[in-house]
Amino acid sequence: MGPNLYETIIKEKKLPSQKDLQTIVRDILKCLKLLKNLGVVHCDLKPENIVFKSEGSKNVKVLDFGSATFIDDNDYDYLQTRPYRAPEISFGCKFDFTADIWSLGCIVYELMTSKVLFNYQTIQENLAKAFAINKSYATDLFADGSKKKKYLTPNGLICLETTASRRDMKEFQVIVPKLEFDFLQEFKKYNYDGAVADFIEKCLSLDPLSRLTVEEALEHEFIKKSYN
Repeated sequence: MGPNLYETIIKEKKLPSQKDLQTIVRDILKCLKLLKNLGVVHCDLKPENIVFKSEGSKNVKVLDFGSATFIDDNDYDYLQTRPYRAPEISFGCKFDFTADIWSLGCIVYELMTSKVLFNYQTIQENLAKAFAINKSYATDLFADGSKKKKYLTPNGLICLETTASRRDMKEFQVIVPKLEFDFLQEFKKYNYDGAVADFIEKCLSLDPLSRLTVEEALEHEFIKKSYN
């Protein structure tokens, strides 16, 4: 196998052409389609786990299935590396194959910009950015999450526990998403095709039911379009 995407593209800041990016993403989607047919969620899709088939090749393979889980198996403690972790997994909700699609959206953004979309900040700050990108504060989507109380106040605000001034008291910092943040406008400065921006936005839908399925992703304009 060749090097992984992080070593080749992101670390070296050698941004791929739209055609090469399309080839990479199409190959990842083919893998996700196969996994879906087998009832498996990868649960750790990230640039380090995607390698070129050989030196100089534009085609890739997905590696490292150590966190993979069958769709009906909910017995887990830790899934997805934080910058690629879907909100439903952060909240401890039941998840499906679209959790990998969220990770893919993060990866495509990173390949195009050499920047991590959701940095290794607190989970609460990453959640706030996810809400901001969607221009939504629909925390009710994650009402059944086992970790909801860890990240939300009783009235649904994202909160970060801080040092208490008294031993028996808890203090919280409320983190407010900047819902006026224009993600697509921010993205346009990288001069990629609008179809790529649309693809990423649809991968990063806050609601898993509105997120692209792998079948829809394979039919998206970005994947089907002919690039020179």
